[in-house]
Amino acid sequence: MKDKVKPSKGPYDSCHIANYLINLAKEKEEAISIMRLLKLVYLSHGWNLANYGRPLLMDPIKAWRYGPVVPAIYYMFRGQDKYNLAQIDCEKPNDIDEESKQLMDNVFEYYKTYNPYQLIALTHEKGSPWWQIYNTQNHDKFIPNDLIKKFYKRKLK
Repeated sequence: MKDKVKPSKGPYDSCHIANYLINLAKEKEEAISIMRLLKLVYLSHGWNLANYGRPLLMDPIKAWRYGPVVPAIYYMFRGQDKYNLAQIDCEKPNDIDEESKQLMDNVFEYYKTYNPYQLIALTHEKGSPWWQIYNTQNHDKFIPNDLIKKFYKRKLK
């Protein structure tokens, strides 16, 4: 008898994380724009770092004008309907563990009433990881996971 292979606990390819959140929005009959998706992915990553001490995403996050962005997700989804994204085919198999899915469910539920501009304001908060990188003339620079983790750990308290 073969042992059951347990899913990994991340980090994950951003394609699968984005698809999971798009599917969640569709299940809950919520619209999801690329801006909203980018913010929900970032928030899920931040809360995952704070709660479990590990990154949710393999892909880096950059400080762009409208907030923290996973460029890989932006470029994967940018040609789609602006307000109603559809899942895309990912190259690697999907192995997201249940703990990470539950965290994303909770993030989605908590932030579902925020419109994209409220999410931008939230991620632009003074002292946030985006704010620290973007406002030091480091536009389009990577936001380190340790900075994100420290910020969201403080928010847990």
